[in-house]
Amino acid sequence: MSASTPSLDRGLYALLHLVNEELIHPNQRRELPIPEHLRTICGGSPEQPLTMTTARYQSDAFDALTVASITTGSGHLCSLTVVGIPGRNTGFPIVGIDLVALRGSLSLIAVDLAPTDDVAWDSYCAPLLRALTHDLSGVVIPRKRPDFTEGVFSPLAVIAGAHAGAESSVFAALSAFLRKVADLPAQMTGSDQTLSASSRLDRRELWLAAERRNRKEHNALAKLFGAALATEYLDRFLFASLTDAQPVSQPCNAEAADVSSH
Repeated sequence: MSASTPSLDRGLYALLHLVNEELIHPNQRRELPIPEHLRTICGGSPEQPLTMTTARYQSDAFDALTVASITTGSGHLCSLTVVGIPGRNTGFPIVGIDLVALRGSLSLIAVDLAPTDDVAWDSYCAPLLRALTHDLSGVVIPRKRPDFTEGVFSPLAVIAGAHAGAESSVFAALSAFLRKVADLPAQMTGSDQTLSASSRLDRRELWLAAERRNRKEHNALAKLFGAALATEYLDRFLFASLTDAQPVSQPCNAEAADVSSH
């Protein structure tokens, strides 16, 4: 596995900073507890050790906003994941961002604002995703939508890989998108909504259940940090129902398979 290049490293760190400082402002967020063995996870291979670091926050907009990043042994950032589960009374979308650069290129760009209320999504979220698609035109290679996304991701979800040499344009587009997403809670306060709170909760649960069926992500994480850890992290923490997520305590997983094929 190749280390992240300097340009990828800088771009990912800039986006991580933007998420931490703007998507959920430090003055508005409350950090939620995470079992210590899930907060920092060791893995990779002897030739290329990796560390995944996770934090979870709550705010008026999000019942849970989880930020996870993977760094190499030399400190290069090579993966960034953001999962924002909106509050039940907001009509706010489910925010999903997954950026992977484990082999020296930005091989995966997955970005979506999944609707919990159709009217609110049409008015506030669809324009942001259309603008992102426009800004990424010509600099990314679209990828096939996985089957598990059917009926839960928005029709405008971005799933792609970056053209070689176009990473700076991709990061610029993502930065502009994130700043607009950070403004959504203020814009959507008091907006018209067509679904009840219980229906919006049902959509949250359907989205989380769909993500738990994403075997490709499970297998990729298992290669990096071991199968047992991947199952716990994805099924019983990251994508678990917020009402019953109870991760099982276990030490940092030393079971790490060869990651060269990821």
